[in-house]
Amino acid sequence: MFPIRVQENIAALFRLFQTDPKLTKIFLTEERSIDDVETLIHQTIVGNLLHHRAAGFVRKDLSPAMVASSMIGMFIQVTVKELIEKQRPAEEVACEFTQLLLFGLANTQGRGSCIE
Repeated sequence: MFPIRVQENIAALFRLFQTDPKLTKIFLTEERSIDDVETLIHQTIVGNLLHHRAAGFVRKDLSPAMVASSMIGMFIQVTVKELIEKQRPAEEVACEFTQLLLFGLANTQGRGSCIE
Protein backbone atom coordinates (compact mmCIF):
# COMPACT_ATOMS: atom_id res chain seq x y z
CA MET A 1 0.00 0.00 0.00
CA PHE A 2 2.81 2.43 0.85
CA PRO A 3 4.49 2.14 -2.62
CA ILE A 4 1.15 2.68 -4.37
CA ARG A 5 0.44 5.82 -2.35
CA VAL A 6 3.93 7.18 -3.03
CA GLN A 7 3.56 6.49 -6.76
CA GLU A 8 0.14 8.18 -6.89
CA ASN A 9 1.49 11.30 -5.15
CA ILE A 10 4.49 11.49 -7.48
CA ALA A 11 2.28 11.01 -10.55
CA ALA A 12 0.02 13.86 -9.38
CA LEU A 13 3.03 16.20 -9.09
CA PHE A 14 4.34 15.12 -12.48
CA ARG A 15 0.92 15.75 -14.09
CA LEU A 16 0.83 19.20 -12.50
CA PHE A 17 4.26 20.03 -13.91
CA GLN A 18 3.21 18.83 -17.38
CA THR A 19 0.38 21.37 -17.54
CA ASP A 20 2.80 24.22 -18.29
CA PRO A 21 6.18 22.79 -19.29
CA LYS A 22 7.81 26.14 -20.04
CA LEU A 23 6.89 27.61 -16.66
CA THR A 24 7.88 24.37 -14.90
CA LYS A 25 11.33 24.35 -16.50
CA ILE A 26 11.91 27.98 -15.51
CA PHE A 27 10.68 27.33 -11.98
CA LEU A 28 12.78 24.21 -11.45
CA THR A 29 16.00 25.17 -13.19
CA GLU A 30 16.38 28.90 -13.72
CA GLU A 31 14.54 30.83 -11.03
CA ARG A 32 16.69 31.02 -7.91
CA SER A 33 14.24 33.14 -5.94
CA ILE A 34 12.55 29.87 -4.96
CA ASP A 35 14.95 29.19 -2.11
CA ASP A 36 12.14 29.58 0.45
CA VAL A 37 9.94 27.15 -1.48
CA GLU A 38 12.82 24.69 -1.83
CA THR A 39 13.50 24.91 1.90
CA LEU A 40 9.84 24.24 2.65
CA ILE A 41 9.81 21.24 0.28
CA HIS A 42 13.00 19.91 1.88
CA GLN A 43 11.57 20.28 5.39
CA THR A 44 8.32 18.60 4.32
CA ILE A 45 10.16 15.63 2.82
CA VAL A 46 12.35 15.28 5.93
CA GLY A 47 9.24 15.35 8.11
CA ASN A 48 7.55 12.69 5.97
CA LEU A 49 10.65 10.51 6.03
CA LEU A 50 10.86 10.74 9.82
CA HIS A 51 7.16 9.88 10.12
CA HIS A 52 7.46 6.89 7.80
CA ARG A 53 10.69 5.77 9.45
CA ALA A 54 8.91 5.69 12.81
CA ALA A 55 6.19 3.57 11.16
CA GLY A 56 8.82 1.15 9.87
CA PHE A 57 8.61 2.00 6.16
CA VAL A 58 11.89 3.91 5.80
CA ARG A 59 15.40 2.74 6.68
CA LYS A 60 16.84 4.09 9.92
CA ASP A 61 20.45 4.11 8.69
CA LEU A 62 19.98 6.95 6.18
CA SER A 63 20.05 10.66 6.93
CA PRO A 64 16.59 12.12 6.17
CA ALA A 65 18.20 15.42 5.12
CA MET A 66 20.50 13.68 2.61
CA VAL A 67 17.64 11.58 1.27
CA ALA A 68 15.45 14.69 0.89
CA SER A 69 18.22 16.52 -1.00
CA SER A 70 18.71 13.51 -3.27
CA MET A 71 14.98 13.24 -3.93
CA ILE A 72 14.70 16.91 -4.84
CA GLY A 73 17.63 16.68 -7.26
CA MET A 74 16.26 13.54 -8.87
CA PHE A 75 12.79 15.04 -9.10
CA ILE A 76 14.01 18.18 -10.87
CA GLN A 77 16.10 16.25 -13.41
CA VAL A 78 13.38 13.68 -14.08
CA THR A 79 10.74 16.39 -14.52
CA VAL A 80 12.83 18.35 -17.00
CA LYS A 81 14.35 15.45 -18.95
CA GLU A 82 11.57 12.85 -18.96
CA LEU A 83 8.34 14.84 -18.65
CA ILE A 84 9.11 18.09 -20.42
CA GLU A 85 11.78 17.23 -22.99
CA LYS A 86 10.74 13.64 -23.80
CA GLN A 87 7.04 14.21 -23.00
CA ARG A 88 6.64 10.82 -21.37
CA PRO A 89 3.36 10.06 -19.57
CA ALA A 90 3.38 11.15 -15.91
CA GLU A 91 2.11 7.78 -14.65
CA GLU A 92 4.85 5.87 -16.50
CA VAL A 93 7.60 8.13 -15.18
CA ALA A 94 6.10 8.08 -11.67
CA CYS A 95 6.17 4.27 -11.68
CA GLU A 96 9.86 4.16 -12.59
CA PHE A 97 10.71 6.99 -10.19
CA THR A 98 8.89 5.25 -7.33
CA GLN A 99 10.57 1.91 -8.03
CA LEU A 100 14.00 3.56 -8.03
CA LEU A 101 13.24 5.64 -4.95
CA LEU A 102 11.81 2.84 -2.85
CA PHE A 103 13.83 -0.14 -4.06
CA GLY A 104 17.06 1.32 -5.49
CA LEU A 105 19.20 0.03 -8.31
CA ALA A 106 19.93 -3.47 -6.99
CA ASN A 107 18.62 -6.31 -9.14
CA THR A 108 16.61 -8.04 -6.44
CA GLN A 109 13.71 -10.44 -6.93
CA GLY A 110 10.24 -9.67 -5.63
CA ARG A 111 10.34 -5.88 -5.57
CA GLY A 112 7.91 -5.22 -8.39
CA SER A 113 8.43 -3.67 -11.78
CA CYS A 114 6.92 -1.14 -14.14
CA ILE A 115 7.71 -3.44 -17.05
CA GLU A 116 5.24 -6.27 -17.44
